[in-house]
Amino acid sequence: MVIITDLDFAFVLNSFSPYNNMGVKKWRGKTDMKKKNVGTLLLFLILGWLAGAWIAKLLQPVKALSFLTQSTMLKWSPQADLDIITYDITIQLKLCLLSLIGIITALWLYRRM
Repeated sequence: MVIITDLDFAFVLNSFSPYNNMGVKKWRGKTDMKKKNVGTLLLFLILGWLAGAWIAKLLQPVKALSFLTQSTMLKWSPQADLDIITYDITIQLKLCLLSLIGIITALWLYRRM
């Protein structure tokens, strides 16, 4: 036979309450938000980057906006020659200010989703 005292009952009620002992709402992190996955974030970022790059390509003839459309190439090429396997990978990323703005906008839209 289990006897529940008033103290035990108060503890049980308090553990299910969204408020702490001082009446302040507990912070639950992102558990209250909709579940978002990494795949959706990557899709948003790539689409934002692509949209910014397309807008930069459309605005390239405008000389007054050349600071927005001037791009920089980022290149990474790891390579290794192990006795049983050899690889040589080259990854090039083209980045301009408008594509960076597209990435930031996509991140903002993802957070609002």
